[in-house]
Amino acid sequence: MAHINALYKNPHIVRSEYLNPAVSVADSGDFAVLAYNLNTYVLDDNGDERQLRAWNATEAYRLIDGEWHIVHSNWAFTQTAKTAVAS
Repeated sequence: MAHINALYKNPHIVRSEYLNPAVSVADSGDFAVLAYNLNTYVLDDNGDERQLRAWNATEAYRLIDGEWHIVHSNWAFTQTAKTAVAS
């Protein structure tokens, strides 16, 4: 658990931007993929907003018994992390 605690930080995100959403739906109508970019922002020590992370997100959905369910999700940093992070 100490290893996880050393990696995990739970910042107070004050704003998020969801950018460039794109949806592709299978011809069958029961499978869809959503891709977007997510930018998260926190407050710095002066109370000013600063960008915390920039993500590329892809989520696959399947229509099951009339309800959409996420069946796969992938998150990747838009830039290589230079320190250990998991937030």
